[in-house]
Formats: sequence, C-alpha cells, structure tokens
Amino acid sequence: QPQSVTIVGAAGIGKTRLVTEFLTRVREKDRRVRSHRGIARENGPAFSVVQRLLKARFGILEGHDPEQLREQFRTKVSEILGDRRVTEFLHFLGAFLDLKFPESPFIKAVEDDPEQFGRIARAVLRRFVEVDAEKSPLILTFEDLHWATDDTLDLIEYLSAATKDAPVLFIHVARPELLARKPDWSLAGGAAHVRIELGPRGADDAATLMERLLSPVGEVPDELVETAVDMAGGSPYLLEQMVRTYAESRVIVAKGDGSWSVDLGKLDDAQLPLTMEDAITARIASLAPAERNLLEMAATMGGVFWL
Repeated sequence: QPQSVTIVGAAGIGKTRLVTEFLTRVREKDRRVRSHRGIARENGPAFSVVQRLLKARFGILEGHDPEQLREQFRTKVSEILGDRRVTEFLHFLGAFLDLKFPESPFIKAVEDDPEQFGRIARAVLRRFVEVDAEKSPLILTFEDLHWATDDTLDLIEYLSAATKDAPVLFIHVARPELLARKPDWSLAGGAAHVRIELGPRGADDAATLMERLLSPVGEVPDELVETAVDMAGGSPYLLEQMVRTYAESRVIVAKGDGSWSVDLGKLDDAQLPLTMEDAITARIASLAPAERNLLEMAATMGGVFWL
C-alpha cells in the first residue's frame, strides 16, 4: 500500500543525509526496490521537481537529440504499460518532460482547456506510478519542497492522497516554510502519512559528532569541541564546516601519516562561521580563482554542464 513520509527541518539539520542513509540501507536489504529523487530549485519552473524525478526514472539526459529522446521515452512507457494503449499516456506524461507527441483527436479536444488538461495529466501520472510499482516497489523522493511552486505542491499532494493499491513510498523533504504555506500538508494520505520533524542536535550529541569529525587529532582538546558546539547551534552541517574552518585557519594541520596536529594558539584568530551563509561564503572564498570561475559558470548552467 502507498505510504508517505514528510521530513521537516531547518537548513543543514541533516534531512538529506537521513534520506540518503535510509535509501542505502533499503538497497542493501532488498535489491528489488527502486528509488528516484527529484530536487526543487529556488525560482525554478513549475513541476521541475517532478520533471527531474521522471528524467531519472527514464534515464533522460540533457542535450540528447529530441527525436531520440521521444523514441526512448515511447519504448520505456510501452514496456511498462504492456499492451495498454500508450498514445494518450505519451502525450500527457511527456508534457512533464517537455516532450511532444503527435496529437490524437481526444488530445485535441482537451488541449484548449488548460484546467482539464492539467487534471488529466496528473491522473495519468498517478496511474503510471501505480502501474510502474507493480513491477517492483518504488520510493519517490521529492526534496527541497519549500522551493516548489503551489501547482507543484498540489500535484505531489494529490499523488500522496490518490495513489491506491501500489507499493510506493513517497518521501517529502522540506524546511518548515512548507508547513507555513500548506498547514494541512500532512493530512494528504491520511493515516498512511507520517511527519518527522528534525531539530538541532543537543549539546552532548553535537559534542560526540564533533569528536568523531576530529578523530584524526587523536585526543581531541576540549577547546576545539566546545568552540564548535557553541558556534554551530546544533547544526550538523555547521559542525562539519567548523572542521573545514579549523583546517583553513591552520588550527588543525594534516600530517603525512594521515593524523592531524593542533595549534590552539591560532584558535582565537580563526574566522569562525556564525551562520550557514557565512560557512558557504567562507568555502567559496577559499577556492582558487579558476575553481571559483568554474563554480560561477556551473551555477549559471544548472545541474548538468560541460567543461
């Protein structure tokens, strides 16, 4: 039966890490389970997170010949649906991927009504998920949903609530802003929808994590741990960034044998990140000019780019 899990937490709290660890353990336990992930982007187009997930499902790569992509898409959809008619499926499912197919009389009758076209398209997507899951269980992960458009959230909420009699796990990952926009989000799917809220690590857990991150030091000085725990505010991401900052400030120095030496005298001079934005800025500032130039161009091109 379909199940839904929504994981909510602030930036850097460990949402993606939790999902990644879970998916890794599932794959190790049962190779039949297939998982696909889509990530929403800030100011991205509508349904982009669904598009990314479908591209992962069908192995569609940017830059390929459109005709080749259509044929690849047609072949895979036909394999999944078997002897069922695929013409309408291709058109409505392909709309999420910006793939156009020759129109049937039925499609021509509804394409002039965007609202009706949208209802049919999402019903087709739901039915495709159900049929695909009949082959083997599916895990569909939608990440950073706080960036998704309202239309996208409505579609994903519909999938969680309307999918029936199929072994599908929907994982929704977002910051708390999602619940501010969609207070009833967790109600979609009823009792089969569980919400997990991740909070900052407590002081003891944060100290344990920091000691493990600094394990190459050997006996870790309390000053390194306490400073990092105080500055990071329980954020695992910022704790990791503190280790990078220690290294860049030469508070810790890697030795040839893989261990690290410590110079506490430089601790007061280290530029310690106060927020996640400060940590990211510090990482970018530490890049060589050529690396920073590559990063700027890559960010302009998007998730797929060529050197």
